[in-house]
Amino acid sequence: MLLQLLLGFLFAALIAFAAYRAHNLSKSGAWGALLEGTIIFGLGGWK
Repeated sequence: MLLQLLLGFLFAALIAFAAYRAHNLSKSGAWGALLEGTIIFGLGGWK
């Protein structure tokens, strides 16, 4: 469970950072995407 949450955080961070660098998200939008992505990927699983 902890590994899945960590991987979810890493994937969400990578996607949020890339979107922020491409000027598709603001700083607060990137933080929101990171939080939501961690919850979805980390706790919801891959299915």
